Amino acid sequence: MKILYLSSSSVPSEMANAVHVMHMCDAFKSLGHNVTLFCYRGTNDDPFTYYKTRNNFYLEQMRQNPLPICGRIIDTLRIRFKYQRRHDFDLFYGRNLLGLWALRNNNTPIIYESHALPPSNMHKSLEREIFQSASFRKLVVITEKLKAKYLEIFDFLSSDDVTVAHDAANIPAYTQTPNYEQKASLRVGYVGTLSTGKGAEIVYQLAKSNPQHEFHLVGRLTPNCKQMLESATSNVYLYGHLPHKELDHLYQTFDVALLPNQASMPVGNRDIGAWNSPMKLFEYMAYGLPIIASDLPNLREIIIDQKNGLLARHNSVSEWSQRLQEIANNADLRARLGAQAYKTVKKYHTWTSRAEMVLR
Repeated sequence: MKILYLSSSSVPSEMANAVHVMHMCDAFKSLGHNVTLFCYRGTNDDPFTYYKTRNNFYLEQMRQNPLPICGRIIDTLRIRFKYQRRHDFDLFYGRNLLGLWALRNNNTPIIYESHALPPSNMHKSLEREIFQSASFRKLVVITEKLKAKYLEIFDFLSSDDVTVAHDAANIPAYTQTPNYEQKASLRVGYVGTLSTGKGAEIVYQLAKSNPQHEFHLVGRLTPNCKQMLESATSNVYLYGHLPHKELDHLYQTFDVALLPNQASMPVGNRDIGAWNSPMKLFEYMAYGLPIIASDLPNLREIIIDQKNGLLARHNSVSEWSQRLQEIANNADLRARLGAQAYKTVKKYHTWTSRAEMVLR
């Protein structure tokens, strides 16, 4: 199959969307499909090296127009002009709403992927026109909660029109066996943007109340958390943002990983807290790490408490501290949770298995 993946991300870039897009295209290619990725031009780094993908696929990139509203219209017209008359693709796939909307009358099948609810009536109207076009094949979303909400908003869609495909990770080509031995001091890891929506204040308080453990935090500090974390206790180590390809060796040094997502997680003009399926969760699992995660409905779709991770109330520092001590005091628990997390991601949540699912 010849697939055109339409992305609204800049590649390469540090954004999670770009990581997702590159690994999905890589997975489609691994399944034997001919893949072209349309995206905006990011840094001058080689994208295949930057994201450590296994395959090279074709990239068609253009400079993003910087004008706030007119620029998006111009870019949409450029996409329409570039692809509207082309009939050599078997599938248009992606998260570029305006691009897919512009090509909805091309008669090429469309699969549209969404990671959050439409933030405006205009956005909703564009999605509706895609869903009601003759080219529409299915909607892909990342959580069961998001599927239920889409079926509520667009009542003409059936359950079969919407596929839930949680985010994913690659199984590392080589990784040392995690050290699950009993330790007095654990290396506690966190990877991702450090913001209030992602629980930076939980990490800060947890480090303060558990001085016997080291906290290794990888990711960009948002302005509202910068002063708090830079003045944190001496057991906090800040790495800043690191390219995706450089995370391998760090994951292998962690004894436990944190995912303290909050119920509200504003990103741009959306709140994705209720629908989020964080890639970092699956990357933690792929390295066999025992995980403590927020007890939120969307995360409970993956984490089963005491089986492949531990859950703690998202806003209760005392409960997070209690869970951390459970793991610190019980090496067998760490080993069991880490091993089951690895089995879960390997069986259900690799990029390749995700690509297979969305194309069924």
